[in-house]
Amino acid sequence: MAQSGMTAEDYKRALTNEINVVMNLLRDTDNEDVDVMDQLDDFVRECGDFLDQKDVDGDATPQHVKERISKLVSITLPKCVVMLLERSVFEDQFRYRVFQFFHSMIRLELRVFSINPERATDSYAIIHKMFNKKQKFYKQEPEAGMWEEKDCMYAKSDQENQVLIDVINVFGEESGFDVILHTLSLPDVSIRVMNKCIRPVWETMDLLRAEFIIEWVPEVLNHVMARMLNLTDQQLKETPRKAINKAFNYNTHLLAWLTYRLHENEIEDVYDEKWEKFRLEFALKCFRSQTLEKRLNAVSDIGELVSAAHLKDHSTGKRDQDHPVTKYLTYGMVTHWILDNKIIEQIFGTHLHPELVKRSDKLLYAIRHHKALTQDMLELIWNSSLDKQETLVEAIYRVIAQISVDFRKDEVEFLLSKIKLIPAKKFDKRIIELTYELCARSPVETSTLGLEILWDIGLNEKIAPDVSSEAKRCLIAALKPVKKTLGHTYLVRCIEMWQRGDRVVTAMSLFMDLLGPTGNQFIIADLRSQFDLIGIFLKEFSDYARGETTLIGLQTRLKLLRFLTETSALTLEVENADLLWECLVKNAKDSTRRDLGFKYFQVEAPRSFPRFESIQKHLLVDKWPQLDLTSMTDGGFECLESYFWSVNCDDRKVEGSNHTNYTILDFNLNGLDILWTIALEAKNIAVATKAEKLVNDLYNRLHKNLRKERGRLHEEYLARITKYLDEDTNAHLNIVERAVLMLTNFIQAMEKVPVKMTDTVYPSKTTTVYYYPGTSTKSVVHNLMDELKIPRTAHVTFQKSGSDSFHNYIFPHFFSKKEKLDFLYKVQQSPLVQYDSDDEEEDIDVNTLEVTCPSQLISKNFQLIDRLFQLLDRMNWQTMDSKDRPIGNAIWKLIESVPTNPEIHHAIHGFQFPEGMTWEKFLDWKSSFKLLYFLNLMEDIIESKTSASIKWCQLLEENGGLRRIYEIFSTFRDNCNGACVAPLLGILGHFLLTDQGLLNENSSMLSYCLIPQLISHLMILLQMAVQNSTRQIASPADQRGQFVVKLGSQLLVACLQSRPQNLQRFFQDSNFVDLFELILTRTPNTKIQRDFANQLMSLVRMQETPPGVKLPRIFILDLTASILPKITENFYNTENFFALMVTIIRFCEKDKDPQFWRGLFDQVWNLMKTHRIFEDSKSTREDHVLVGWMALLRKIFIIQNQFKNDSEMPMMLVWCFKNLLFQVPTKEFHGKLAPPMCKMKSSRNTAFRLLGEMCNGHVENLKLLTRLITNVHIYGLAHNQWNSSPSDNVRSSVGYVGLKNMGCTCYMNSLIQQLFMLPRFRKGVLSADCSPNDAGNIVFQFQRLFTHLQESQKRFFNPEYFVRQNKDMDGEPINVTQQMDVDEYFNMFCERLENFLKGKPEEKLLENTWSGKLTNQLICRGCPHRSERDDPFSTISLDIKNKSNILEALDLYVKGEMLEGTNAYHCEKCNTKRDTLTRSCIKTLPNTLIIHLKRFDFDYDAMRKLKLNDFCSFPLELDMEPYTTVGLSRKDAANAENQDEISEEIDQQELDRRKDIEEAIKTRNPNYYKYNLAGILVHRGHSESGHYYSYIKERITVDHKEPQWIEFNDKHVSVFDPKDIPHECFGGTEEIRKTDPQTRQTRWETVEKSRNAYMLFYERVEFIPPPKPAVPAVPAAHKLSPSQKFRIAARVIFYAAKIRRIVKKRRETEYYLCVSVPAKFYEEVWEFNDGFLQSLNVDKPYFEFVETVMKEYQPEKCEDWDGKEDETIQFATLFFMTVLAHSKTQEILEDFVQRLITYYSFHVPTCKWLCQTIIKERNFKQLLLACPSQKVRSSCCQLLLVVLKQLLKFERESLAQYEVEEDEYMFNSDDEPMDIDEILATSMSRSLSLNLLETIIQWDGYVEDELYYYDGYFAFFFEFAQFGDVEIEYLEKKNTLQRLIDFFLLDDSKNGKKLSKRKRDKKAEEGQSTDHHLIALISLLYQETQVST
Repeated sequence: MAQSGMTAEDYKRALTNEINVVMNLLRDTDNEDVDVMDQLDDFVRECGDFLDQKDVDGDATPQHVKERISKLVSITLPKCVVMLLERSVFEDQFRYRVFQFFHSMIRLELRVFSINPERATDSYAIIHKMFNKKQKFYKQEPEAGMWEEKDCMYAKSDQENQVLIDVINVFGEESGFDVILHTLSLPDVSIRVMNKCIRPVWETMDLLRAEFIIEWVPEVLNHVMARMLNLTDQQLKETPRKAINKAFNYNTHLLAWLTYRLHENEIEDVYDEKWEKFRLEFALKCFRSQTLEKRLNAVSDIGELVSAAHLKDHSTGKRDQDHPVTKYLTYGMVTHWILDNKIIEQIFGTHLHPELVKRSDKLLYAIRHHKALTQDMLELIWNSSLDKQETLVEAIYRVIAQISVDFRKDEVEFLLSKIKLIPAKKFDKRIIELTYELCARSPVETSTLGLEILWDIGLNEKIAPDVSSEAKRCLIAALKPVKKTLGHTYLVRCIEMWQRGDRVVTAMSLFMDLLGPTGNQFIIADLRSQFDLIGIFLKEFSDYARGETTLIGLQTRLKLLRFLTETSALTLEVENADLLWECLVKNAKDSTRRDLGFKYFQVEAPRSFPRFESIQKHLLVDKWPQLDLTSMTDGGFECLESYFWSVNCDDRKVEGSNHTNYTILDFNLNGLDILWTIALEAKNIAVATKAEKLVNDLYNRLHKNLRKERGRLHEEYLARITKYLDEDTNAHLNIVERAVLMLTNFIQAMEKVPVKMTDTVYPSKTTTVYYYPGTSTKSVVHNLMDELKIPRTAHVTFQKSGSDSFHNYIFPHFFSKKEKLDFLYKVQQSPLVQYDSDDEEEDIDVNTLEVTCPSQLISKNFQLIDRLFQLLDRMNWQTMDSKDRPIGNAIWKLIESVPTNPEIHHAIHGFQFPEGMTWEKFLDWKSSFKLLYFLNLMEDIIESKTSASIKWCQLLEENGGLRRIYEIFSTFRDNCNGACVAPLLGILGHFLLTDQGLLNENSSMLSYCLIPQLISHLMILLQMAVQNSTRQIASPADQRGQFVVKLGSQLLVACLQSRPQNLQRFFQDSNFVDLFELILTRTPNTKIQRDFANQLMSLVRMQETPPGVKLPRIFILDLTASILPKITENFYNTENFFALMVTIIRFCEKDKDPQFWRGLFDQVWNLMKTHRIFEDSKSTREDHVLVGWMALLRKIFIIQNQFKNDSEMPMMLVWCFKNLLFQVPTKEFHGKLAPPMCKMKSSRNTAFRLLGEMCNGHVENLKLLTRLITNVHIYGLAHNQWNSSPSDNVRSSVGYVGLKNMGCTCYMNSLIQQLFMLPRFRKGVLSADCSPNDAGNIVFQFQRLFTHLQESQKRFFNPEYFVRQNKDMDGEPINVTQQMDVDEYFNMFCERLENFLKGKPEEKLLENTWSGKLTNQLICRGCPHRSERDDPFSTISLDIKNKSNILEALDLYVKGEMLEGTNAYHCEKCNTKRDTLTRSCIKTLPNTLIIHLKRFDFDYDAMRKLKLNDFCSFPLELDMEPYTTVGLSRKDAANAENQDEISEEIDQQELDRRKDIEEAIKTRNPNYYKYNLAGILVHRGHSESGHYYSYIKERITVDHKEPQWIEFNDKHVSVFDPKDIPHECFGGTEEIRKTDPQTRQTRWETVEKSRNAYMLFYERVEFIPPPKPAVPAVPAAHKLSPSQKFRIAARVIFYAAKIRRIVKKRRETEYYLCVSVPAKFYEEVWEFNDGFLQSLNVDKPYFEFVETVMKEYQPEKCEDWDGKEDETIQFATLFFMTVLAHSKTQEILEDFVQRLITYYSFHVPTCKWLCQTIIKERNFKQLLLACPSQKVRSSCCQLLLVVLKQLLKFERESLAQYEVEEDEYMFNSDDEPMDIDEILATSMSRSLSLNLLETIIQWDGYVEDELYYYDGYFAFFFEFAQFGDVEIEYLEKKNTLQRLIDFFLLDDSKNGKKLSKRKRDKKAEEGQSTDHHLIALISLLYQETQVST
């Protein structure tokens, strides 16, 4: 006990010490010291005295005393109770002492509880633990005579539980049961407290006396029932469902025991009746609550009572715990109670809700069972579904379907009459299914009404197709039993509808469905006797084709035609073919319909027409040419191709088994002209390509009899092509392009291909022969033999490379297609075997084939080649390089591919010009393409470098050709980067330059080529070439530009080197300065920069110049220095500029004085300091300018080492360290362009190299740098974090944060991301006022989540707390392992959010964001009256089944339905029935329109949920005007007739409505109806499981960039290409590759796409703010004077300008927030961000830098014990311990640690520092025992050993004199580890090395916890023992051997044997056992012990 007079702190410390002593003693299971119990009694007595004193003194007790008592009562004493209860072995004397303590605790806890029951519920929790018979304390049998059995009024005597009995009796004697009754009787006691009171007794009812139960339990029940019935509405609302359930469970258990005891004592039981009546009353109370949750629970409870009562009435006598029965209430009593309290009327009336309806099924069953379901009640249920939301209607229909099983005839008729009144538009599958069931259960006369309903709906073409299809299916199923009587009637009605043209498509479909898939011959024969089916069909089809046709209409008619011809004897006549061709093909309205006709004539017609072969030829020859062949589609060409093969095979013009293996017998083919037209004129590129391939292939598949005519056919081919190359190029550019490409492909297909032959006997002997496609095998073999001079009688075998089998004599037919082949051959002297029949043909001369080759024919046709040059001249070079129009490039490639024309060849090679031809005419620059062609030929001759080419060059000079080329070059100005300049420079370079790149002084060109003029001309050409090369990625223009720059600069440098006197003028020429700056600082093409810089280096290396001329390197250095100030961060490609300058500085080190270098240094330093941040953390762009500044500074430091001694050097070092590398973004300054300046790997490496050079050779700078790193970064990683790589967790490069999936919460994540990307909604949510007390509120966590999504710098955020606050309909947290429908969750979340925002300024947030209004209209025909009702909406749900796009779904949404006939609407104003249009349309639209695509359906046949993966597209831009009241009114007005008459009859209400619409048209923004797609929420999977993710378009962009689409897929956030939206979101089908697991063969298979859009988010083109409330006018007294107005206006202007400046600055630095966030969350996020951003500096460049610094550091040796520590070694050690050892990057680990060991081996003071650090800090213990890296653990062990070895040099004597204290030995795991204060306290009496050893020994308890990683620990002691005898003696004194053996045998382990053994066994199974050091240490110590013994 603490002494009086102590301070508050001393008081607390004394209490802590006392508690720790007691707790430690209790933990020792062997300790049974009675003093401990005395101390506990003192604690209890002290608490009791405090409570007594409090009653007297009030609150005068000091605060620290209150805190002590509170800790004792709430923490310490309950823990002690629990610890004692969990102990199993006691001596009876001590056990009795514990029982007395429990007695005192019961008294104390009851005292505490009686003071304040609501706040002291933990007291009963302790009593509940003491009443638990499963506690180990009660398991031990007491000693005889110690615990006497004695009776008491509370618990009965029980030898087995006597101790517990005594505890219960003590509780009763202390008035515990009375306290419970008193607490239950309190008027305001909560249900939670009631449960706490009852719970202890609930588990011990079997131990209580029967008399006590009979007396006490009824009072408990009465109090509970009374309290629960007296709960106020607010109390009931605040009571959770779980608490109510517990109350029922506890009291039901008490009631069961009470009933049992009453029956046992033969006492009348009235409490079952009271309890069951109470349950009904309480359910009624909950049902009348205003809270939906409570109403739902009430209906569920009533349903349970109904089920229990039903089981009571039908019970078999057996009890079923899973299905309880009532004891008093009967099935009828509960039913009458439901009727009396009008539960059903309220469920389907005032309390209408889908969940209530779903849970009412049991109630309705009961009422139906007792025949109490009246027609009024049935009508109420039915009427409750009218004009209600879809989910509610679905629930009501489902309940009706469930209770309709046993309906009477009148009830069936009543329901069918109600169904008949439903508008057709509102029919769905549930109503259809209900109608069918009613028909199936009723007689024929009653089913007729149902059949008529199904007939009307099935044939209604205005409703959803899936509904009508379901109606037809049910109609067919219902007609099966009565088909003979009614089925024939419906078939006749279908045929009559064909004749009338009434809903023909539907009638035809129903006709086929009624007959079945195989038809019925007898029924069809009967129908044929009444109707001419084919005649009726053809007449209707002809009439239909002349009008507007639809695709579904054509498909249905063709399906019926196939049905009639396949299922009966009906056939078509030949004359019908032309009619069908005209209807289906020739007169088709579009390509889709025409393709349908083509498919019919290709697939179906051959089976429908007799003698179809003649019809095919007729159609191909006569009908096909009449079509528009330019519009041919894939389907049409497929049909044409089948006709082409079929007709020509029938005419014996083609021979072959299939389309891939055929031979042309006669080239006068039917349809060939059609193929040519399609190939060259078709608009569809794919179709034209197919036709082109077919035509070209026809010329390559000639029969052997036609091969001799190959030349003629090729000439005809060229003639056809030439016809299309007419002069009107611009008008037929596409045709010309197609013709050129077709000709090019034809030439490639017909060119010869090399075949490599290798002798298998002599592999070095290879021969190449050539073959032409179509050449026979025999010809190739003979050609090879002739080439090898082998007799044709020889035996030659061949093998294709890679093949396993040899082919004797005969090549396989590899020659039908163009491919390079590689063969092996072997010659054997044996007779020649005859060839197969395929090769028995006459050899064709290869030379003949070569002459007839198309390329040879073209090369001889000079007019055709000239025509191609003319086409090129009419185009420009841009057309040549354009990707959209590659025609010029194709023509040029064609010219290059053919052999050189003979005339041109003789002119160039032999200088034999035609008469009158000169060099000027031959090399005419006006025809640039022809000039290019000739120059390329000349350049090819020059580059061959043969003797003939050398002679040709001499002739070129002599004949004046070279002079002509130079003239063209000297006058050439335009298209300098074109193809002509490159060969010009190449030819001139050959004659002007030597092989070494110098000027050729012997060239004859120097006689007329003036060097100064050549230099000037070259500079102009270079400048123009660079300006025209604008792309980094090589294109043809850029490649030519690169060649021009490379060769031009080479010529330029060669001229300057040979004529150095021109250097002065050259460097002073402004053209060169501009060229230098243009190439090296502004050109994006780095290759051009590199080539130019390399050529300038030749000038830099010049050592001599004429007198008075400076060296070129000095000129260039001065020039680069003058350009430096002009360079800004906008110069992207400056790396070559700076590289050149750095290199020049190396050459000019001695050419410039120190003053120059000082000026250059200051200039670069100032430029770098003022350089703004350019590198973006979200992209990969690198700041080349900053890298250049740093490289220059580093180079200057290298050559001017004295600059490191400047006084400003520390400041410069600090600036570079902080601004370049280690400054991190802050909450005030963050964004893409936040610090540091260097973010890319290259720039960071350069910055580190700069810092390294600043410290190189300068100790003070190095020390400053190490201090900076230590202070700023060294504490970035946690001590228990391993393999850390913070860069893997950085925020996505697109700038957004993902969300962690908590299990199946992807639906929540995808929706939250959609909501977050709504800036105005986000602002509204974050602006809502939420106090910290609302932390359990979902909006509070929603704000927190939004803040993290906006401000976090991490890759993803964990929404755990937000998920916890999401509750289901019962108020329970949602199950994160179950997926939820995202649309359902959205509605639930909106409801909770809206409830929270009520009464707040943001109350209208949801309404202003995505809420609109729907109008349900009833528009009467024949009178001007209409009825309208408005309903709000958040989402528009669209039926998409059988809808190709959402526009069709929207049309259906607002289409409406006519109520007419018996369904006519009763107009109240006219008091008569009118035909009425009922429809829903949109009245007002939100700024964000959310569309829900209903992709989930229910299959009532299979009774399972389905997902619709149908294709449904949606537009990027949506106009909603046609679907609004305004749009529909405009449409109605345009379609109305007799408007004047109607306008006279309209009433005032209609006038007001029209006025409102006109006002809306006038006042609404034109963009009110215009929307852009901004978000897509996708579902991937099937109906039972799947995954949600989102595609979202940015609303806010940075730097005015185009908004991107982003994919949010849980943690994954990336850019999404909107071009992929159709593929990823529209649904439908796709082709996938599947592999057969057995055959391993792959095939393509068509499957449904399981990923498709589920919700669409459309954003209005222009945000329209909500209307603002009217602002009251300012009274006259408050009007401002002119002077006041002037002052206010001036201040407004001033602040507006200031705001503009701030906004501009923030935008420039990207330091702004899209939405401001609450400060409490902002601080929280940036607290996390700061540490995370600091850790990002732990990267590979940083490690390499530290390694470099340490490599260069050479510390001085220090063996002085009192010397000074080395700061650099300290820094390196801390770097290893806190960064490197925890990092994922450990490449430098081993070398770095070895260097540290070397440093410590000769620096004793730093060893002392590390020793003290290890003693004080826990980090080193974690590294040695917890790190999973074996390298790290081994490194730590080595460091410890080297430090200890150095210390023992001074302290070995103290180690030898060490004496162990009493009870002290090594690895004492039973004792608590020594506290750090204890170690420091004993350090004065021990040496430093001993303290270190004692600290390491204290880690032994940690070893047993980390059995995986103890190898380093025992390796340390093993190596330590090998130091010497003193060390071994020390270990012996610590009793090491015995403890090691115990540890190895897992004896006395603190964590238990099983756990330790399991860990070690698992490690051994993995083959990674680490026991070898432990075993080695035991062996060593054992041997030493034996020796000493």
